[in-house]
Amino acid sequence: MKGPFDQGSVNAILGSISDDGENGDVSTAIMKSLGEMLREARTGRFTIEELARRSNVSAGRISQIERGLANPSFETLWRLCSALGVSIGSLFPSGGPEPQLVVRKDERRRLVIPHDGLVYEMLTPNGQGSLEILLLEIPVGYDGGSRPPLTHRGEKFIHVQGGRLLVNVDGRDWTLELGDSITFDASAPHFVANAGDHTAHVQLVITPPSF
Repeated sequence: MKGPFDQGSVNAILGSISDDGENGDVSTAIMKSLGEMLREARTGRFTIEELARRSNVSAGRISQIERGLANPSFETLWRLCSALGVSIGSLFPSGGPEPQLVVRKDERRRLVIPHDGLVYEMLTPNGQGSLEILLLEIPVGYDGGSRPPLTHRGEKFIHVQGGRLLVNVDGRDWTLELGDSITFDASAPHFVANAGDHTAHVQLVITPPSF
């Protein structure tokens, strides 16, 4: 799904963060821009209270996020985007009006989530094809099991390119080392956690696009 986010707002959330996700200036700018985009997506469609009921995120929390006063986690963004009918992938800048085949290394679209220290880079031109491929950096200490697991349509492939990664699918754990990969039905509840002492670098392939 294509989200109602303008190019200027999307570009404002792009940048780099330290491995612990605590680069204050960048985090503050990202929080403010994420809040503006979510408020833009909600306005004219739902009240804050209606969105709270649809997303199971409190109205007070949504208000803080929209005003740039709260640092939303990946799970919170997922809940809000799902309730709004847009994908988190819509937060990436668009590929432009012309069809794009090649994605240069220094032109990858990038999204950071300071609350969790997650950094996503998109390797496919956009989310409009039959699959999407992303690189993901997961900081030490990140534990997706501390929140409700993800479920979405399609199939997911994870390849560990650096570090160690714990992947839980439908209640079963696998620890993946460098070079290991896993493929599973994404409709099964799943989450990942950094199981090592260094930032984990993974490649994600999702088909059809549902990020």
